[in-house]
Amino acid sequence: MIYLVYGDDTKRSRALLHDFENRFRKEIPSAWHRIDAREERAEEIITQIVGARSLFSEKTYLLFLYATELPDAAKIILGAALKEWARDDSVILFYEEGAPKSDSLFKKLVKSASKKQEFGALSGTLLSKWVDEELKKQGVSLPIATKHFLIERYGDDLWRLALELEKAALGYLAGANEEKLSEKELFAIGDLWGSRERERAFLKYQRMLESGFGADQVFRTLLWHVKTMLLVAHKETRGVHPFVAGKAARQLKNFTGDALARAYEALLMLDVKEKWGRGSIEFGLYHFFLTN
Repeated sequence: MIYLVYGDDTKRSRALLHDFENRFRKEIPSAWHRIDAREERAEEIITQIVGARSLFSEKTYLLFLYATELPDAAKIILGAALKEWARDDSVILFYEEGAPKSDSLFKKLVKSASKKQEFGALSGTLLSKWVDEELKKQGVSLPIATKHFLIERYGDDLWRLALELEKAALGYLAGANEEKLSEKELFAIGDLWGSRERERAFLKYQRMLESGFGADQVFRTLLWHVKTMLLVAHKETRGVHPFVAGKAARQLKNFTGDALARAYEALLMLDVKEKWGRGSIEFGLYHFFLTN
C-alpha cells in the first residue's frame, strides 16, 4: 500500500510522518528504511533497497522523503517499483513539502497511492480548533483575546504558533512589549554566550525572534562564532580578523575541557535534526542556550 502525504503545512504533515516512523520502530524495528532524497547517499540507497528485485517478493517498509527532488535516473527506478508496491502488502509512505503537481513522479504517486492526505494551510474555524487541541495537549487554557491575538499574528506558521502558545501558557505573551533590534545584535548574542552569560543570551534570542529575526539567522551566526573560537583555540587563525581573534581568545578562558567542542557538535546536531524532521532550530536554540 502506498501513502502520499504532502502540503504546505509541515507542522501537521510532519506529525503524521513521525507517527509512521514511531509505528515502524515499534512494530518492525529492523525491517524498515528511511530514505531522504536530500541526503548525499540517497541514490545509492535507492539502488540497493528499491532496485533489488528480490524485495518485490517480500514486504517492503519505507518512509521516503522528497522523492520528487531526485535525479531522473532514480525516479525511473521508483516509478517501476510503484506498481509492485501498490498491489502487494508493502507499506510505503511518500512525504513531500508543498505539492509539486507538475513533477512527473508526483503525478504517478497521486495515481498509485491508496491513501493521500494534503495538509493545506489552516484558517478560520479549523485553525481555532487546532489551537484548542494544542492547548488541551498542554493541559492549559488561554483567554479568548490572547488566542485571537496569537492566531492573527502567527496563524500562517503553525511551528511558531505552537511555540507562542506554549510561551503564553507560561505567562509570556510575544509582542506585548516588542522592541526592534539592529543586525549587530546577531553578533552580540554570540558574545553573550561566549562570555557564559546564558540567561542574557537566552533572553536576547527571544527578543530577536520577536523583532523579526529568523531562528536560522541566529543559528548561522552562532555557529560561525563557535567555529571561530575553535579555530582560535587550535591556533588556526589564518583569515580571521585580528579583532575577532582577540575577542575569541578572551572568551576561550571561560571554557574548560571539551565544552566548546561539545557545544559546536550540539549546534551541528540541531541542523541535522531539523533536516530529518526530528526537531526545529528555533526550539533547539532555546535548549542550547540553557544547557551549553
